[in-house]
Amino acid sequence: FLLFRTFLLLNYASSLELLQKLVKQSNENFATEMLSKLINESRASNVNFINSRNEIVENFLRLHRLKIAIEIEDFDKVCVAESRKIRTAVISINSFSDFEKFHKLIKPVLFHYDGHFVILFENANIDEIEKIFSMLWKMYIFNVNVLVPNEDTTSMFTFQPFINNSCGNTKAIKINEFDGKSMKWSTDVFFPEKFHNLYDCSLRIGSFVNNPAF
Repeated sequence: FLLFRTFLLLNYASSLELLQKLVKQSNENFATEMLSKLINESRASNVNFINSRNEIVENFLRLHRLKIAIEIEDFDKVCVAESRKIRTAVISINSFSDFEKFHKLIKPVLFHYDGHFVILFENANIDEIEKIFSMLWKMYIFNVNVLVPNEDTTSMFTFQPFINNSCGNTKAIKINEFDGKSMKWSTDVFFPEKFHNLYDCSLRIGSFVNNPAF
């Protein structure tokens, strides 16, 4: 009986260890497949990860096979030369206050405002996501996706500033979802066109006079 009990315990321990390995591998594959496809769609050759202290980001950085240059920054300070401003950024946040820290870092000398911003925000709610979109749109930043991981899926939200005769709309729209079981995105929409139709919205254009020197 003692031998049988020992066998059961060992068998249970082995099964538990195998299960933990499978869960870990699944989490790693989830991160790698999800972010790899998204970054490929941005056509970026250089990606800045800001605040990489996140399991999904850490797994991606360790296991990805993309041919890209990666730089890791922190909320405290983003240091880039003006000649290589950030065009594609993956930002990991745990709260809206984290986003506010990042928002203070956004300056024309550091970022291409027409670049791609991917925000990984766990436990986000719609109100917080829409505040993020509103704050970035006021800075004329529009290629923004917010990823919200759940237990088996990750939802991707963006906004359409010109839609249904609404100008400057920053309502959150769910455009895609990554399934952790099939390891696939639900659609091929990642960075939708946002200026194809302005729906009769007014545009303000600035100019200046530059008289020729004689």
